[in-house]
Amino acid sequence: MEHNKVDLLNSLVVAFKELPEVYSISVFGSTKDKSADKYSDIDLMVCSTDMVQTSLSFRNAIEKISPIVGYSPFFDERPNIISQIIYLKNFEAFKKIDLTIVPYIGYMAEFNPEITTIFEKDVPVKDSSTILPAITIQTETTSMWFAKYLGFLVGFYKTWNRKSFDYYRYWTVIKDLSLVLQYEDLFGFQENLNKTRLESHELKLLYKTLDANQKSKFEEILPLNGELNIFKSFKVAANLFIDLATKKASYLNRNIDQDFVEYVRAFLNSN
Repeated sequence: MEHNKVDLLNSLVVAFKELPEVYSISVFGSTKDKSADKYSDIDLMVCSTDMVQTSLSFRNAIEKISPIVGYSPFFDERPNIISQIIYLKNFEAFKKIDLTIVPYIGYMAEFNPEITTIFEKDVPVKDSSTILPAITIQTETTSMWFAKYLGFLVGFYKTWNRKSFDYYRYWTVIKDLSLVLQYEDLFGFQENLNKTRLESHELKLLYKTLDANQKSKFEEILPLNGELNIFKSFKVAANLFIDLATKKASYLNRNIDQDFVEYVRAFLNSN
């Protein structure tokens, strides 16, 4: 999975330029200010005169470079927004694509990063001639939910290696979610995917109900003696999340692509 990030960016630009309705391609974030390191993703903003057509063709364009193994959308109540984190099978998760497709720069007024435009062509009107329906939380699938939390796994290792205290935030999310799934594994998996943290009485009941092996794993994640090894805790919690997320999906007869599960496991095992 060792591929050059600059080559990936160049390949993405070529792929999107081939879509006739795409008239502008820009980079932002660390991609724009050239502060990227090996943990940086690719931040890409694309503008289209036909959002419906682009919604149908952008994945095929990307898959000329590598199969898409998983993706996590950002949901929005407004139409004509495609905003996704995309993971490529042939690239490690640090090289994920943070992709935003809109009719024109400034369409999302609250999302206005400094950008560098690397491709632009003249069009009669810088807007979409079609309306793509809003992509809302109601469209979330189990695979999307799983991919969303892969972002937290990536975030932890990225901030840990950069020696940024933001890793604590990522640890907290995965630690809490792994305990929610452990609780549901014992007391019944829930249909919804929204619960992210146990109440204190649920945490006490969970610990009381665990067998000796389960308690041992629990105490690696959340040691009762207060001697926390946060890196080890995260690793145990992340593996538990993967195991129980796939178990929950199977129980609910929902799909998480097995290739994506293995992709996530491989990422976790390599860090």
